[in-house]
Amino acid sequence: MASESAAPALRPWGHVARWCGKALDVLAVANEGFVVAAVAINLVVTFAATITRYFFDSGVTWASDATSILLSICTFLGAAAFFRRSPGMAYTALVDATTGTVRTTLLALGLWIVFGVCVASLWVFPAFFVGQMRQILPVLGVNHGFVGIWQGIGLALMGAFSLEKLAALPWRSILLGLAIVLVAAIFVFGALVVLPVQSSYLASRLGIGVSSTSATSESTGHNLLVRADSLKSVNRWISAEGKALGTGFKAQALDPRSTTVDGLSSDQIWVPVLYRLGYAGVAVIAALFAAAVWRALRLGLTGTGDAELMGTMLFALMLGVFLQGFVSWTLLDPGRYPMGLWFFALLTAEACRRRAESWQEVADA
Repeated sequence: MASESAAPALRPWGHVARWCGKALDVLAVANEGFVVAAVAINLVVTFAATITRYFFDSGVTWASDATSILLSICTFLGAAAFFRRSPGMAYTALVDATTGTVRTTLLALGLWIVFGVCVASLWVFPAFFVGQMRQILPVLGVNHGFVGIWQGIGLALMGAFSLEKLAALPWRSILLGLAIVLVAAIFVFGALVVLPVQSSYLASRLGIGVSSTSATSESTGHNLLVRADSLKSVNRWISAEGKALGTGFKAQALDPRSTTVDGLSSDQIWVPVLYRLGYAGVAVIAALFAAAVWRALRLGLTGTGDAELMGTMLFALMLGVFLQGFVSWTLLDPGRYPMGLWFFALLTAEACRRRAESWQEVADA
């Protein structure tokens, strides 16, 4: 009879997981060693080029070419090494505020996004690499492929390490995170297919227009570049002492430019806010949206039943209104939004109601 204390036999996929883990460990060590060597060589080359240039008036002619290759290694392979050893450069306030399945699902969602970005980048990498190989480093005389190849290798390593981190999470969270990504992708693809005209219009809004007097050319008012130019113009119109708090609400006779500002204001909310309330007004409205979006998201993640649904809907609403603010007045438009702050009030009322319930529970206890 086998001893009861004997360890149970590993399942077949367990052996595969262990083998993959060991292979990734070896790959990570080799990658980190390669990065360290590249950093050391780059320091030596840079130091030698500096010393010979200033003390011997000769310099190392190929130093710039070598540095281009070495910095590419340090950047892309170093990023993969950093990603495997740490959570990476991430804002984790949302993850830290959650626990259990919600927390692991958010982690899985982030890792799936990283993996998707790596796959999408590698999909177009061959064309980029071919273009790099057609260019030549001026001194060494080799093609730029020696610089660009490390980007592809680094992306491949990032993708592999993101899958490794995913494998450490519960299966339920992995599948939930993947489902969220797939639903978002299907939604975007469906919107592009079902609404081709609207999709083209959105693309034109995001595109960079070219000024033209031709009647057939697209108006430059339908893109974000012109809106950025409007903000720059308004910023120039404000005097130095008025940038903090704006010019205020002056009559048209005292401020002829107010008519022009009103014409630009139909395109986005930030033009009148910047002109009349200055940087402080922009900061206040942006902070109002940021705080409300965070509160709605937190309500959607921690609430139950109707509160969870309301928090999710308000989160989507406020995020949409914020983005719409770059193409219309949104909450400042008295015609379309006579009660433009209603969703802020509703969210605040729900937060106060939940706080009162929690206080009541503490008092009853």
